[in-house]
Amino acid sequence: MNCWICGNIANSGEHMIKASDLRLFFPDLSQKNPILHKTDNGKVSKEIGTAKSKCLHYSSRICVNCNSGTTSKHDKSWSVLSNFLYENPKLQELCFEDVWGDEYRQNMLNVHLYFVKQLGCAIESCQTLQSPIPLKTECFAESILKGIGNRNILLSFHSTEHQKYTALSDLWVEYHPKTGNVIYCCFFYIIGNYAVKIAYASFDIIYRGMDQAWLPYHNKKGINKVKIQPFTKT
Repeated sequence: MNCWICGNIANSGEHMIKASDLRLFFPDLSQKNPILHKTDNGKVSKEIGTAKSKCLHYSSRICVNCNSGTTSKHDKSWSVLSNFLYENPKLQELCFEDVWGDEYRQNMLNVHLYFVKQLGCAIESCQTLQSPIPLKTECFAESILKGIGNRNILLSFHSTEHQKYTALSDLWVEYHPKTGNVIYCCFFYIIGNYAVKIAYASFDIIYRGMDQAWLPYHNKKGINKVKIQPFTKT
């Protein structure tokens, strides 16, 4: 198996939920104090005693260089934002300058690219699980390798009723009725009181919730905040 980002031999795994997020919400996680990992709509569950468990990896693989080198700055920017959200559980608006100060533009791009990687891993995992989604990830890989935003991928932030909870939703996919091409897909990365919605939208449809989502061109316009929206499934 090759790394879907750079094409080299895949010898590393990407966590579905970042290990630092698990430690943030479950600081006492250990073999003696495990958490319950549920899959398949809660039908299958397994005790997890470490945030590094391979059970929490995507079935698709990437290489060590992409995981520990190319995308490490993206991971770090997300960790900073994740900690900020953890410490501020009742936000109605997320101001990026409150998180990173004047460096918010580069850091929000990094967060965007972190979730570009997450979406790519989710899509590639569907191919390995024999439930393929006809959406190529080459443009995702190009964005990651070049450090540029992907204009088809939107991020939005939503409030939830959860507190001590982390989860990754299933992918929701919509196909063009005539061509069968993917025109929209999304999933949620849930951490405590917030859910980040990662959405791919083709140019065949109007961006859903675009007025409240973050897009790469917002950096050029100096848009430094987004509203926290109510949680919806799609």
